[in-house]
Amino acid sequence: MTNTKIFLLVSTLFFGSCSEGTSHSDLVNHNQKEQKMASTKSDKSDNNSTSLYKMQFNNDLSRIKAGEDFTLSFSPKYKYDDSKIVELETIHEQKAHLIIVSEDLEYFNHIHPTRVNNGEYSLQTNLPYGGRYKLFIEYKPKDSQKITDGFDLEAEGIEKPKMVFGNEKLSFNHKDISVSLQGASEIYSGSELQLPIHITKNGKKISSGNLDNYLGEKAHAVMIGFSDMELIHIHPMVINDMLHLHSNFDNSGIYRLWIQFKIDGVLHTADFVLNVKPSHHSEKKTTINQHNNH
Repeated sequence: MTNTKIFLLVSTLFFGSCSEGTSHSDLVNHNQKEQKMASTKSDKSDNNSTSLYKMQFNNDLSRIKAGEDFTLSFSPKYKYDDSKIVELETIHEQKAHLIIVSEDLEYFNHIHPTRVNNGEYSLQTNLPYGGRYKLFIEYKPKDSQKITDGFDLEAEGIEKPKMVFGNEKLSFNHKDISVSLQGASEIYSGSELQLPIHITKNGKKISSGNLDNYLGEKAHAVMIGFSDMELIHIHPMVINDMLHLHSNFDNSGIYRLWIQFKIDGVLHTADFVLNVKPSHHSEKKTTINQHNNH
């Protein structure tokens, strides 16, 4: 996974400014704008240096203001030919999945764009408060592997105090919905994880058969670790009519987990904090078992 900078209309603006008669202050201003716009860059992703694809943003994301709607427009492109359209396959009922989290991993949003032009996808959204965010875009070019690209976003506006997640949070309660993770207090890096997910509504157990399908699955789960800010998107399996979270963790540390599911047409997002302990053996890179085909 590589760090790839994405410039949004910057090259044209900057090199156009270097014509005869350009003042030093003009160059400084353009340099400052270039640095700010380049902050919308690809972070760690599944799209490595050998990938044929890149993500190109079609609008200026350097002027996002907290609490105000903005358009997020992007096009997957071939690295070797920007003029060719990259066709995307449908993955879990959508052409692309966008996940936005705040830098402190308190805020979470899972949204989907619509195709508006040849190879262009767009949606409107907003960021609730000032500060830094991480945007992940999951997509699958036709006849290729699924790609997850990560980008930095920043919103102007009043920032809230950073949330610090230091303690485990293994249960979720909101109105009539309760969700708990069984056995989540003993998780070790590098070990296979199977966690039963216990869901109740008004105190009554909700079996997997009582869950609506959501994006082609009974549930979706997203995990992000503070140590690397990498996204893990998995789909809980159904075992004995109960959801089970099944994955591996590369590293120890604090992880945020969000589980999304639908009951009676209403989407619920339950959030948790996991404390993954160091394994008894030295930590080494392991393959994340994402179970994307469940």
